Amino acid sequence: MTIPKKITTDREHQVYQNRYARVFDNEVTFPDGERGRYLKFQWRAPYSVAILPILEDGRLYLINNFRYASNRMCIEIPKGFGSEGVPPVEAAARELLEETGLRATDFRLVASLSTEAGLMDHFIHLFEARGARPASKPSPEPTEVFGEPLIVEVAEAIDMVLENKIFDSLSVNALLLHGSGQSSKTAV
Repeated sequence: MTIPKKITTDREHQVYQNRYARVFDNEVTFPDGERGRYLKFQWRAPYSVAILPILEDGRLYLINNFRYASNRMCIEIPKGFGSEGVPPVEAAARELLEETGLRATDFRLVASLSTEAGLMDHFIHLFEARGARPASKPSPEPTEVFGEPLIVEVAEAIDMVLENKIFDSLSVNALLLHGSGQSSKTAV
């Protein structure tokens, strides 16, 4: 297979940063020699995790999460950032407990995904947390706003995707992969 020519970075221009991310507006050269600019977003965390909580009775535990950018509550699975030197499965267990108050008996890695490869180079490790049960009250960070959780059957969750009630790409991927039986890997 022949590898096509790449777009090369001539000069990086960081235009913004905060404690979570950096944004670049870079000067680039395209394969045909034309010059231009490309936007790049970089999370400061080395990776992220997303977790589909599966209760002991097989139902799914979804959260209502207020998303500032869209100014609305979104039905989704718990998600969060990983830390340097912390295995993704440990970050997943921490986020599950923090955002839901649940602990699980079995974490299975389903996939490692990139939600927007055209804008960022950042992987999200998608887990199923099986045998989830209440262990404490959720303890969200000050930057998080959660409504009441939804506890649903798999078929109900898939219907919610088809009705555009669940539209978060990671949550949709988790539900579809779970429904297809593609969740047999062991945790990392």
